[in-house]
Amino acid sequence: MIRPSIPTLLAGLLTLVLADAAHCELVATQKGSKLKIKGDPGSDSIQLDGTGAVGRVVVSHAGVNPQPFLGVTDIEISTGTGNDQVFVNGLHIGGSLVVNTGDGVDQVDIDNTRIDGLAFPVMIGKNVTLRLGGESGEQVDVDTEDEAGFLIGGNMTIEGATDIDLNGDGDAPNHEVGDVLICGDLRIKVDEAHDQSGDTFSIDMDNVVVGGATRLKLSNRVDPAGNDVVRITRSTFVRNFEADLRAGDDVLLFDDLPSHFGGDFVVRGGAGQNFVIGSQLISVLGATKFTDIEK
Repeated sequence: MIRPSIPTLLAGLLTLVLADAAHCELVATQKGSKLKIKGDPGSDSIQLDGTGAVGRVVVSHAGVNPQPFLGVTDIEISTGTGNDQVFVNGLHIGGSLVVNTGDGVDQVDIDNTRIDGLAFPVMIGKNVTLRLGGESGEQVDVDTEDEAGFLIGGNMTIEGATDIDLNGDGDAPNHEVGDVLICGDLRIKVDEAHDQSGDTFSIDMDNVVVGGATRLKLSNRVDPAGNDVVRITRSTFVRNFEADLRAGDDVLLFDDLPSHFGGDFVVRGGAGQNFVIGSQLISVLGATKFTDIEK
């Protein structure tokens, strides 16, 4: 049983407390155009739904007792400890989205919302920053449906996830409506590799377009948790691409669905066996450099 939300309005602040029978609470506070959502030490399930209107966000605890917020440009989520889930669906905001998860095995899922058979695009005007705790099994899943589109106007940063999926809905490496489009830089840093989704890849990027520079910094462990497997298909990277594989037996895989690189293409290995497979299937306009890599 979900208790009714408790609204508080003081000095321009709107605060809603959403709690369930197990006393897991979310506190959602809007000050001006910034919405902050804070979880508790339990295992939270935080859901944010767009409505097709810019700045209108519906917040719920596990989809129950939804509460709308209007005029939102920026969102900051802190889940606290526990095994938390964050679902962001069809969001339309002009600012940035920041998600910080604490200790626990956490999941962040961003995709489109289907309403009456329609899929809303995700449109975030500035940056997306997802910081997870680095525990085995932590996952970031970004995908699009029905060519609805996914747009980030600034940079995308992902840290601490052990399984990352960025999957658009296009068919070719050139930009299409269903692609995951990141206008700025893409930065990914992982502490260990663990395939949670069952696709055998610790990082999987398909139909992704990055307008800025891309930097992958993979795990630096010499045990099996340091064995990264990265697949990139049907994607375009407009500026420089760098992958630091670091320690472990790592694989950077390009299959028969080619990708394009508009700047330099640099891959650095580390301790362990490091392979780049299918590099002959990609096109690179800038310089290509491999260090400590087997092909």
